[in-house]
Amino acid sequence: MITAVQQEAALAKVARILGADPAQVEFLQEVDITTLSALRDQISDVLQLSDAKKSTVTATAKLAPVPLAASIGEKWFGATMCARLVGLVDPKMARHYAKHLSMDFMADVTVQTDPRCVSGIVEELPLRTMQAIATNLLARGDHFTLSHFVAYVPPPVVIDILDAIADDAALVRIATYVEDLAVLDPIVALLPDSRLLALVTAVEREDLWPEGLHLFSALSSQQITRVATTLVETDEGVLSTALAAFDRHGLWSQGLRLIDHLGPEDMEQIAFALGQVDDEVIEAAVAAADANDLWEPVVRAALAAQGRAPLLGPRVAHLVERIPKAGIARFEETANALGHPDLLRILLAN
Repeated sequence: MITAVQQEAALAKVARILGADPAQVEFLQEVDITTLSALRDQISDVLQLSDAKKSTVTATAKLAPVPLAASIGEKWFGATMCARLVGLVDPKMARHYAKHLSMDFMADVTVQTDPRCVSGIVEELPLRTMQAIATNLLARGDHFTLSHFVAYVPPPVVIDILDAIADDAALVRIATYVEDLAVLDPIVALLPDSRLLALVTAVEREDLWPEGLHLFSALSSQQITRVATTLVETDEGVLSTALAAFDRHGLWSQGLRLIDHLGPEDMEQIAFALGQVDDEVIEAAVAAADANDLWEPVVRAALAAQGRAPLLGPRVAHLVERIPKAGIARFEETANALGHPDLLRILLAN
């Protein structure tokens, strides 16, 4: 599922490469992200090929001392022209040019650069330079330029760059703009547990649960389990806030999928937290389970409740009894598959 934020970012990227205002490309609003990405690449290719002078410029640059060539690029050519030449720069020379360019200018060039051209340069640029460019762009509030490069920078390098970014909420916002969320999984896999905890805490603190759950749902089962376990083991306050956010934002379908990755002991924590909320919240969870056939986490929470929240199971059962018969049947089928065929009857009797 593509979010409105991702669609907005894709349009903004098209507008940027055209040097247009985002309002001028609103007629593309209904075009899917894959097509917009292909359009953006085609525009970039045309711009590169239409610049007849670029080979002459790069040849001349090789004859000039590096400090002079860098100065000419920054003061005379400007960021747009230099960005179109990035793909022609000898990657080994990029390190030398970077020493003589201002950080603001390198950030300006990054904004205009086709990310398909950077793989060789990333291998040569000093990590401190890449970190400085990233923090410069974040200081401008430019999250989607950084998101544009995530798929083209090796995950270990991404992790190293993230070490310089203290704002974990900013990382969530950057990831939100990434078009192909599959590229996030190897990056999350390399995150140390302490950084993953900081990210989950930032999602809770900034109420970024709609964005966070959308990102988490794109991860592999192993990484979703890490996220879910981190959420449960953070502290009860964060978990309670998360459950309230699931309800407030109508996110129970995504929330249940996250919860379903938990082991038995962590599921007891979920049961305890659910035992503290109003029936309206549990009713919303049951309704989402019915609408999306996500009964397993509900059944597992009801079973786990026997240890820490014994009243939760009967509360869930009475709410299940009020839904259509097809949903009740699915609850019973799921309970049977988990080895508790009479669970609903037993809970209703309590």
